[in-house]
Amino acid sequence: DILIIAVESGLNTSQALHETAGRLDGPLGEEMRRVCDELWAGVSLTQALGRAAQRTRVDSIGGLANALTRAETYGVGLAESLTDLREQLLQDLRYRVEVAIAKVPQKLTLVTVGFYLPALLALVVVPSLIRFGEKW
Repeated sequence: DILIIAVESGLNTSQALHETAGRLDGPLGEEMRRVCDELWAGVSLTQALGRAAQRTRVDSIGGLANALTRAETYGVGLAESLTDLREQLLQDLRYRVEVAIAKVPQKLTLVTVGFYLPALLALVVVPSLIRFGEKW
């Protein structure tokens, strides 16, 4: 989102990446700063982002590299490409969340069978065994 805002405000690609790298913390910020350093050293944007994608093995960085390459090669608007990428990443996130939610009932079934069923059986069977033992 920061990169989209920077591009829409009129910054060119390298300036937008530099601005984005300055505002990010953690591993992503470090990787973006490394990409900016490579750009300042004369490496092309496509190569710098390709290397970042290989180093991190993160699909979204590879998608960013593809979006920027597509915008550069085919003349597609960069902001439009980044917005499309953001929508795709959000859709992928929603899918992963839905898959995780779909697994919850299976895990709850295991918890129910593993913990609640034995306790319930103990509550039902133990009094019957006590009564049965009293009769003998």
